[in-house]
Amino acid sequence: MFYSLNRPKRLPIIPVITSALRIYNDHCQTYFLLSVRATFWAGISMIFFFNLLTYLSFLPFILFQFIYCFTTNQHHIFSSIYSSCPIELKSIIINCVVTVISFMLSIYFISKFCINCALISKLAYQELISQPNSVLETWRKIKSIRWLCWRTSFYICLILSIIDCILSAVNYFILVLINWLTITESISFVLSLIASILIFFIGFWFSARYFISDIIPVIEEWQVDGATIAIDRSWRLTKGFATKIMLIIFGYWLIIIPVYLLSITPLVMTFISNLSIWQDLSSIHDYINAFIIFGSYLLISIILFLIINIIVIPLSQCIKAVIYYDLSSRIKTI
Repeated sequence: MFYSLNRPKRLPIIPVITSALRIYNDHCQTYFLLSVRATFWAGISMIFFFNLLTYLSFLPFILFQFIYCFTTNQHHIFSSIYSSCPIELKSIIINCVVTVISFMLSIYFISKFCINCALISKLAYQELISQPNSVLETWRKIKSIRWLCWRTSFYICLILSIIDCILSAVNYFILVLINWLTITESISFVLSLIASILIFFIGFWFSARYFISDIIPVIEEWQVDGATIAIDRSWRLTKGFATKIMLIIFGYWLIIIPVYLLSITPLVMTFISNLSIWQDLSSIHDYINAFIIFGSYLLISIILFLIINIIVIPLSQCIKAVIYYDLSSRIKTI
């Protein structure tokens, strides 16, 4: 067991992070391979998602052409595929089919990403309760609740997005009110900064309350559909501990943000070192060379980002497992 429950102080910040790091270190190879698999499915999902966005961007143009043909008495397009304006109908049908397929495949692959991430948390939790299981055995227990895990993650994203929209609207209203009421720019700037920070921490507080929602069905091995129940359970478990969870997440950010910044270093360095090239683009040849240079370093940055992502995903899942372990044990103790 990585830290004792016999503590007067629940959810200690530093021991939570160090315990997660220790679990990760002891099972680095296993968690790394699971993270590779999760990142692979996420990458495939993003490919289909960008493909979806591409086809959606062309849809208004195709619809405009189709409506134009229909309103100019060329609506016999419906009667024959070889009519005077067949390409628009074909394009709309193909576009819609590819869009639906891309959307469905994107959801399918992101669900595999979610369950693989949750699998790491489940394995870490089993270590915490001194009942370690193999990856294969654990996977057999939780693979049937993949869609429950995805729905829980989707509902969390939806809830937090709605909260962010509301807070953004409130922040905008406050900034407008401050600019209208204050006289000097310095006072206006200070008040606006304070308001923005407060709004940010309110959103951060909600994120902390839902931080462990996605792993609850997997750790507890639910066999019934209960995405909203998992969210409600996370809300109840984290009651009174949101500030500590925020500090734990902040500590996690302090670890990973400098690492993620390494992924954009090649891109920034090539932009700075080739600044003269960007300023002297005068021919097609110059544009091609600039595109090749920028594209090459962009590819390197993407590869570095994926590698770093593979490394840090297990740490975040281990932190979630330790937080759930501590909070659920507190409830059992009570």
